[in-house]
Amino acid sequence: MLKVQRDHFDALHLLGVLNQQRGQPAEAHRLIAAALKVDPRSADALSNLAMALHALARSDEALASLDQALAFAPGHAEALNNRGSILLDLDRSADAIVAFDAVIAANPRHIQARINRGNALAAAERCEQALVEYAAALAVAPGHPLALYNRGNALHALAREPDAIAAYDQALAAAPNHVNAWHNRGLALAALNRHQEALGSYAKAREFAPE
Repeated sequence: MLKVQRDHFDALHLLGVLNQQRGQPAEAHRLIAAALKVDPRSADALSNLAMALHALARSDEALASLDQALAFAPGHAEALNNRGSILLDLDRSADAIVAFDAVIAANPRHIQARINRGNALAAAERCEQALVEYAAALAVAPGHPLALYNRGNALHALAREPDAIAAYDQALAAAPNHVNAWHNRGLALAALNRHQEALGSYAKAREFAPE
């Protein structure tokens, strides 16, 4: 498409999103920035540009891009969710929770915002409340591996190791190559002095990520 029309907004924007998904944020930034020259008011593109900027360790610019997206489209769910995710990465869990609250107020069934809010609560050492958010996500999408994995982490933080192991097992049933779930399952097993089983869990993690 870009060979036919070099300034095609959707082609530039979506090719940028694909590059971001492929772990190439510099190319994602270049393409989405080019799309924004065609349509500077696209909240979707501004939101996606922010994630590329954040991956390039340009978090202040990323937040500014999200603020711009929200100025054009107040209540834009993905911009708010992305803003919360970046704030959480910056250890600003209280601000992140506010962003996720805004998403959930508009759409209580927004699975990623529920999971992210749970992660922000867990980061603030409010793991019991985090479990409520993971349960809400699982009510919408039973078997969601990320919700189950993070539920396991919260249970592990609460020293509820058997429940944590069960959550990791459920996550791994849905996503057998989830490296962190195998690893953290090993931690929970080791906490119960089930060291041989823990070693087996670590071995599975290394199978998928030898480094």
